[in-house]
Amino acid sequence: MPATTGSLFLLQDLEDAGRTGQLAVSSYAGDGLLFGPYYEGNAGTAIYNPGLRPFQSPVPFLFVRHGVVGDWKFFLDNPEWLSVWAHRHPEPGAQALAEELRRTNWRRLGS
Repeated sequence: MPATTGSLFLLQDLEDAGRTGQLAVSSYAGDGLLFGPYYEGNAGTAIYNPGLRPFQSPVPFLFVRHGVVGDWKFFLDNPEWLSVWAHRHPEPGAQALAEELRRTNWRRLGS
């Protein structure tokens, strides 16, 4: 996305979750890019601390980075995103999930 287009997007659309979500899913699926919107009132929480809201900012901006296999933790509660992640990281993704499960007492979770 050219810088001028990006600037317009940030100013006009950052808090429009639908448009940001459409751009984010297609960009991750196609190019492996993750978008993290920061703006005042963003209700997103940290993975390990639900009381922490790290995505709030008085000045809206968009964080962009390449996705990695360890991003599954961000997508676990969203079937659409987890599916896109799984298609991008099939074998490494299965290994990452298995490593995480081995650190837990997963056999007792169902009992």
